[in-house]
Amino acid sequence: MPFQRGEGRTVVYEWDLEEQDVAYGDVFEHNFADRLADLKDIPEQRYRNGNEAGIFLWLVLVRYEGTTFYGEADFDGFFTHAYLNDDGTFPEYFQDGAKVPKRMHKEFERNSEWASQYTNKGTPLSVRWGQT
Repeated sequence: MPFQRGEGRTVVYEWDLEEQDVAYGDVFEHNFADRLADLKDIPEQRYRNGNEAGIFLWLVLVRYEGTTFYGEADFDGFFTHAYLNDDGTFPEYFQDGAKVPKRMHKEFERNSEWASQYTNKGTPLSVRWGQT
């Protein structure tokens, strides 16, 4: 049976700090968290060693809608994304046109001092950490 919106479906949100290749934009790693604040130390923990040339991080809110949530591989519904805008602001809508809830905007605002730098125009991490 094809998936249809509504009819007993549940919506779940998850933050992701995607690791992308600067040259091609390929996503090669995800850093998921239920709370945005839990992602704050990811760059420090994973990239301070200087092995991150050519990588940037892009903040995204993922919206899942379905009936089961056993992880993305077993998810029976669909998902969509709300990527941080180039200017570091958070979008009003997901890519499929669904509105981003106010509570998610409030969570972003509480963390915008550090989170707003993770756009697709982000500086490669090797430069950000002073390792040119």
